[in-house]
Amino acid sequence: MTTSDENPAVPRLQKGWWVLHGALAILTVLALLAFSSPIADLTLLFFAVPGFFAAGLGWFVLVLGARRTWRAFVGPAVVVALLAVLFAEVPRQVRWAMSRPAFDELVAAWAAPAASTTPATVGWSGKRQVGAYEVITVSPVVGGYVFILSGGGFSDDTGFAYLPSGPSAALEGDGYDPDRFHPLGDHWYVWFDAW
Repeated sequence: MTTSDENPAVPRLQKGWWVLHGALAILTVLALLAFSSPIADLTLLFFAVPGFFAAGLGWFVLVLGARRTWRAFVGPAVVVALLAVLFAEVPRQVRWAMSRPAFDELVAAWAAPAASTTPATVGWSGKRQVGAYEVITVSPVVGGYVFILSGGGFSDDTGFAYLPSGPSAALEGDGYDPDRFHPLGDHWYVWFDAW
Protein backbone atom coordinates (compact mmCIF):
# COMPACT_ATOMS: atom_id res chain seq x y z
CA MET A 1 0.00 0.00 0.00
CA THR A 2 1.34 3.43 -0.90
CA THR A 3 1.01 6.61 1.08
CA SER A 4 0.54 10.14 -0.18
CA ASP A 5 4.31 10.66 0.19
CA GLU A 6 5.02 7.86 -2.25
CA ASN A 7 2.24 8.59 -4.77
CA PRO A 8 1.96 12.26 -5.88
CA ALA A 9 -1.44 11.56 -7.49
CA VAL A 10 -3.13 11.04 -4.09
CA PRO A 11 -3.13 14.74 -3.03
CA ARG A 12 -4.46 15.70 -6.47
CA LEU A 13 -7.28 13.19 -6.10
CA GLN A 14 -8.11 14.51 -2.63
CA LYS A 15 -8.19 18.04 -4.03
CA GLY A 16 -10.40 16.76 -6.84
CA TRP A 17 -12.92 15.44 -4.31
CA TRP A 18 -13.03 18.83 -2.56
CA VAL A 19 -13.56 20.62 -5.87
CA LEU A 20 -16.29 18.15 -6.83
CA HIS A 21 -18.06 18.50 -3.48
CA GLY A 22 -17.86 22.30 -3.66
CA ALA A 23 -19.33 22.25 -7.16
CA LEU A 24 -22.11 19.92 -5.97
CA ALA A 25 -22.94 22.33 -3.14
CA ILE A 26 -23.28 25.24 -5.58
CA LEU A 27 -25.30 23.17 -8.06
CA THR A 28 -27.60 21.93 -5.28
CA VAL A 29 -28.34 25.51 -4.20
CA LEU A 30 -29.08 26.45 -7.83
CA ALA A 31 -31.46 23.50 -8.19
CA LEU A 32 -33.24 24.31 -4.92
CA LEU A 33 -33.70 27.93 -6.00
CA ALA A 34 -34.86 26.90 -9.48
CA PHE A 35 -37.59 24.70 -8.04
CA SER A 36 -38.74 27.10 -5.32
CA SER A 37 -41.08 28.89 -7.74
CA PRO A 38 -44.40 27.50 -8.96
CA ILE A 39 -42.74 26.73 -12.32
CA ALA A 40 -39.04 25.91 -12.42
CA ASP A 41 -36.77 28.85 -13.19
CA LEU A 42 -35.34 27.90 -16.57
CA THR A 43 -32.43 30.35 -16.32
CA LEU A 44 -31.09 28.64 -13.20
CA LEU A 45 -31.71 25.20 -14.69
CA PHE A 46 -29.76 26.25 -17.78
CA PHE A 47 -26.66 26.34 -15.55
CA ALA A 48 -27.52 23.61 -13.05
CA VAL A 49 -28.36 20.73 -15.41
CA PRO A 50 -25.11 20.81 -17.45
CA GLY A 51 -23.24 21.38 -14.18
CA PHE A 52 -24.66 18.19 -12.72
CA PHE A 53 -23.67 16.26 -15.84
CA ALA A 54 -20.12 17.65 -15.59
CA ALA A 55 -20.01 16.82 -11.87
CA GLY A 56 -21.17 13.27 -12.66
CA LEU A 57 -18.40 12.90 -15.18
CA GLY A 58 -15.89 14.28 -12.66
CA TRP A 59 -17.16 11.85 -10.04
CA PHE A 60 -16.74 8.94 -12.48
CA VAL A 61 -13.15 9.98 -13.26
CA LEU A 62 -12.29 10.33 -9.57
CA VAL A 63 -13.83 6.96 -8.70
CA LEU A 64 -11.80 5.25 -11.43
CA GLY A 65 -8.57 6.89 -10.24
CA ALA A 66 -8.85 6.35 -6.50
CA ARG A 67 -9.58 3.86 -3.80
CA ARG A 68 -13.15 3.79 -2.66
CA THR A 69 -13.38 6.16 0.29
CA TRP A 70 -16.24 7.90 2.01
CA ARG A 71 -15.76 10.76 -0.47
CA ALA A 72 -16.94 8.53 -3.30
CA PHE A 73 -20.37 8.22 -1.68
CA VAL A 74 -20.98 11.92 -0.99
CA GLY A 75 -21.89 12.85 -4.58
CA PRO A 76 -24.46 10.12 -5.15
CA ALA A 77 -25.93 10.71 -1.67
CA VAL A 78 -26.33 14.44 -2.37
CA VAL A 79 -28.01 13.78 -5.72
CA VAL A 80 -30.42 11.20 -4.26
CA ALA A 81 -31.31 13.50 -1.35
CA LEU A 82 -31.79 16.43 -3.74
CA LEU A 83 -34.10 14.41 -5.98
CA ALA A 84 -36.17 13.34 -2.95
CA VAL A 85 -36.48 16.95 -1.74
CA LEU A 86 -37.42 18.19 -5.22
CA PHE A 87 -39.96 15.39 -5.71
CA ALA A 88 -41.63 16.35 -2.42
CA GLU A 89 -41.71 20.01 -3.59
CA VAL A 90 -39.96 21.12 -0.40
CA PRO A 91 -38.23 24.20 -1.93
CA ARG A 92 -41.54 25.66 -3.14
CA GLN A 93 -43.29 24.90 0.14
CA VAL A 94 -40.53 26.49 2.23
CA ARG A 95 -40.31 29.62 0.08
CA TRP A 96 -44.11 29.99 0.12
CA ALA A 97 -44.24 29.50 3.91
CA MET A 98 -41.61 32.24 4.32
CA SER A 99 -43.48 34.58 1.96
CA ARG A 100 -47.07 33.95 2.87
CA PRO A 101 -47.26 36.50 5.74
CA ALA A 102 -46.32 39.27 3.27
CA PHE A 103 -49.02 38.12 0.83
CA ASP A 104 -51.55 37.89 3.68
CA GLU A 105 -50.72 41.47 4.70
CA LEU A 106 -51.43 42.77 1.20
CA VAL A 107 -54.73 40.93 0.92
CA ALA A 108 -55.84 42.05 4.38
CA ALA A 109 -54.99 45.66 3.53
CA TRP A 110 -56.99 45.48 0.32
CA ALA A 111 -59.97 43.67 1.94
CA ALA A 112 -60.60 41.11 -0.80
CA PRO A 113 -63.91 41.58 -2.59
CA ALA A 114 -66.68 39.05 -2.20
CA ALA A 115 -67.22 36.54 -5.00
CA SER A 116 -70.41 38.26 -6.15
CA THR A 117 -68.90 41.72 -6.55
CA THR A 118 -66.86 43.26 -9.31
CA PRO A 119 -63.10 43.55 -8.88
CA ALA A 120 -61.83 46.23 -6.54
CA THR A 121 -59.55 49.00 -7.73
CA VAL A 122 -56.40 47.72 -6.06
CA GLY A 123 -53.28 46.01 -7.26
CA TRP A 124 -50.31 47.22 -9.26
CA SER A 125 -48.22 46.69 -12.32
CA GLY A 126 -44.43 46.84 -12.01
CA LYS A 127 -41.92 44.73 -10.08
CA ARG A 128 -42.18 44.64 -6.30
CA GLN A 129 -40.75 42.28 -3.73
CA VAL A 130 -43.40 40.40 -1.74
CA GLY A 131 -41.79 38.03 0.72
CA ALA A 132 -39.21 35.99 -1.19
CA TYR A 133 -40.93 36.51 -4.55
CA GLU A 134 -40.70 39.24 -7.14
CA VAL A 135 -44.25 40.10 -8.18
CA ILE A 136 -44.67 41.92 -11.48
CA THR A 137 -48.46 42.39 -11.43
CA VAL A 138 -51.35 42.05 -9.03
CA SER A 139 -54.71 41.82 -10.73
CA PRO A 140 -57.99 42.07 -8.87
CA VAL A 141 -60.37 39.43 -10.20
CA VAL A 142 -63.91 38.55 -9.28
CA GLY A 143 -63.60 37.10 -5.80
CA GLY A 144 -59.95 37.83 -5.08
CA TYR A 145 -56.53 38.66 -6.47
CA VAL A 146 -54.03 37.09 -8.85
CA PHE A 147 -50.31 37.71 -8.27
CA ILE A 148 -48.12 37.23 -11.35
CA LEU A 149 -44.50 36.39 -10.54
CA SER A 150 -41.33 37.30 -12.34
CA GLY A 151 -39.30 34.43 -13.80
CA GLY A 152 -42.15 32.09 -14.65
CA GLY A 153 -40.48 30.70 -17.70
CA PHE A 154 -39.99 31.64 -21.33
CA SER A 155 -43.67 31.65 -22.25
CA ASP A 156 -45.54 30.71 -19.10
CA ASP A 157 -47.13 33.02 -16.55
CA THR A 158 -47.23 31.76 -13.01
CA GLY A 159 -48.01 32.98 -9.55
CA PHE A 160 -50.37 32.84 -6.61
CA ALA A 161 -54.02 33.68 -6.19
CA TYR A 162 -56.12 34.56 -3.21
CA LEU A 163 -59.63 33.27 -3.91
CA PRO A 164 -61.82 32.90 -0.79
CA SER A 165 -64.60 31.24 -2.83
CA GLY A 166 -62.17 29.12 -4.83
CA PRO A 167 -61.50 29.23 -8.56
CA SER A 168 -64.71 29.60 -10.52
CA ALA A 169 -65.83 29.98 -14.11
CA ALA A 170 -65.93 33.76 -13.49
CA LEU A 171 -62.11 33.73 -13.75
CA GLU A 172 -62.43 33.00 -17.46
CA GLY A 173 -63.83 36.51 -17.91
CA ASP A 174 -60.54 37.83 -16.49
CA GLY A 175 -58.51 35.60 -18.82
CA TYR A 176 -57.66 32.79 -16.38
CA ASP A 177 -58.48 29.09 -16.73
CA PRO A 178 -59.94 27.91 -13.39
CA ASP A 179 -58.47 24.43 -13.98
CA ARG A 180 -54.95 25.87 -13.71
CA PHE A 181 -55.35 26.78 -10.01
CA HIS A 182 -54.09 24.30 -7.41
CA PRO A 183 -54.82 24.75 -3.68
CA LEU A 184 -52.14 25.73 -1.19
CA GLY A 185 -54.58 26.05 1.72
CA ASP A 186 -56.52 28.85 3.43
CA HIS A 187 -57.93 30.31 0.18
CA TRP A 188 -54.50 30.51 -1.47
CA TYR A 189 -53.77 28.84 -4.82
CA VAL A 190 -50.74 28.41 -7.02
CA TRP A 191 -51.48 28.84 -10.70
CA PHE A 192 -49.79 28.70 -14.07
CA ASP A 193 -50.85 29.58 -17.57
CA ALA A 194 -49.05 27.63 -20.27
CA TRP A 195 -49.31 29.19 -23.72
